[in-house]
Amino acid sequence: MVDNGNIGRFYKYVNNRLVAKTGVGLIKDQSRHMLHDDKDKAECFNRFFSYVFMRGNGIIPDIDEKVAANSFVDIVFTYEDVVKLLKALKPKNSAGPDGLPLALLKKLAPSTAFPLMLIFQQSFQCAQIPTVWKSAIVTPVFKRA
Repeated sequence: MVDNGNIGRFYKYVNNRLVAKTGVGLIKDQSRHMLHDDKDKAECFNRFFSYVFMRGNGIIPDIDEKVAANSFVDIVFTYEDVVKLLKALKPKNSAGPDGLPLALLKKLAPSTAFPLMLIFQQSFQCAQIPTVWKSAIVTPVFKRA
């Protein structure tokens, strides 16, 4: 990069490697006390969001079935497709609930693609998604107005 005269790209690469993202930083509660503990921060956010948002009336609307149950049977996952998608992962993005960094999945694409292909195929044939795939780690991020 440096030899090619692209010094800006070099510094961008170095800075991305130096920055450590460690979750939610310090926040102040309603009485202006600094919160350091993750549990205290989570409780503070919970109080704020439960205050700001309305409570539902408890009535869940009926939802028409959008897709027939057997409409996914014809979908086929190939080893090559899974490898291609794994290699297209952006390693800077956060890991999922399993804690595996995307850079690791990307590097191990040829080794993990076949088992993943089998899991995807079985999931679609049975019309069931593993429960862990329905979970996510959500981190609130303050954005200036």
